[in-house]
Amino acid sequence: MWGSNGCEHVYLPLEGRSGGVLLMWNSSVVVMEESLLGEFLVTLIFRNTSDGFTWIFTSVYGATDPADYEQFWQEIQDVRLLMSGPWMLGGDWNAPLFASERSSIGGCNRNRRNFRKFVNKNSLVDIPMSGGSFTWTNSQNPPILLRLDRFIFTTDWEEKCIGVVQFRCRRPISDHAPVLLNCNENLTFSSRPSYIFAKKLQGLKFFIKKWGRETYGSLQAEVDKLEMLIDVYDSLEEIGGSLNEGDYAARESTKIKHNQASLNLTKKWFSRSKGLWLADGETNSRFFHKNSYYNHKINSINSLIVDGVMSHDKDIINEEAKRFYEEGFTEKVYGRPTFEGMELPKISVEQSIGMEKPIEEDEVKKVIWGFGRNKSPGPDGYKMEFFKDVWDIIKPELMAVMKEFQQTGYIDWRLNYTNIILIPKCEGASSMEFQGAFEDGRKITDGILIASELIDSREREGKPGLI
Repeated sequence: MWGSNGCEHVYLPLEGRSGGVLLMWNSSVVVMEESLLGEFLVTLIFRNTSDGFTWIFTSVYGATDPADYEQFWQEIQDVRLLMSGPWMLGGDWNAPLFASERSSIGGCNRNRRNFRKFVNKNSLVDIPMSGGSFTWTNSQNPPILLRLDRFIFTTDWEEKCIGVVQFRCRRPISDHAPVLLNCNENLTFSSRPSYIFAKKLQGLKFFIKKWGRETYGSLQAEVDKLEMLIDVYDSLEEIGGSLNEGDYAARESTKIKHNQASLNLTKKWFSRSKGLWLADGETNSRFFHKNSYYNHKINSINSLIVDGVMSHDKDIINEEAKRFYEEGFTEKVYGRPTFEGMELPKISVEQSIGMEKPIEEDEVKKVIWGFGRNKSPGPDGYKMEFFKDVWDIIKPELMAVMKEFQQTGYIDWRLNYTNIILIPKCEGASSMEFQGAFEDGRKITDGILIASELIDSREREGKPGLI
């Protein structure tokens, strides 16, 4: 790349034998539209020349002096306050993200906690790394090994890069190993079974959408075109009294195609709705569109009173909602019960053995077949109809996920996350206080969802707790 005419670069200078950031790119592939240089990082806004996609890239060199830790994390957080959009970050963080990313006990736990807090706060994705577990060595015997170098990114950036993989390259001289990030369009991954399964489902969406456009095009346009063609044959029949055998057969064939196209269009809108309009025989898509728009409008919170002032700023509304629920679900007095002196019921030896039996294929299939085919999809976008129709294809990898979960208790977060949407509980809600009141029709079981999210959050932070 350095020898090409399109090579451009920016850099932060070295400080002695450490520090420094060099960013190079090919201007025929991406165009740099804006730059921001700090003490520890370089941030650029790129625009892809192929599709116009705009995204942010931040290259970091983490603070090495404990006195600079707070400044480093504040500086990188300020980037998010100044820039919004798909974001990818990479470099030498000079801090592992997890305790397991250090070969021996020790290191600065405070800096590691700051790193994890930053990742969680900004909902960044940290994907597994192939090729090795560590990226740095102190070159001693025995050595201290750490994973200090990595790429992390937001989910909207990951959705654009199909099948992204992270790979540790060879380290011939330096104490750091290079890390390569690659968009893998072949959907070939190497890591835990649950990660592989989740990434393949994620990447498959791109090919399904492409196939759908190429195979069906615009379904509504196809339905309209076929209707016009049928009308032409009907007009010829009225004028001539009857159709010849060729035109008659062509009209019947067109009707069959129209019926199939209409069914596909109906399925499309059904998969995007939770209403009963299809079951009730409603096929007026314009009515459905207006009804969907109205529901979206009344279920949206477009303004909120924050500190006595009405605000329409989306970021301010998000922060106010976050503050409200953090205060409501943060305990003021810390206390936990213990099990001392408690006599808990025990399961039998036979029950214990039964619980540890390997999960069998028939059990998983029975659960999947117990779901309705056209139930509303989860966050991954796949209905149960998909899993039933391609069962023979996905079965080996899905069973590998089950085996991994049973043996390790681990499952990739992409397969086990929930989107929580804030919906006003009364018309014209202008304050978060309306959200805390008891409303007729609410169920006590709604608390199960909150409990599940609390457990998931605690597991991600790696903190002990008791439910």
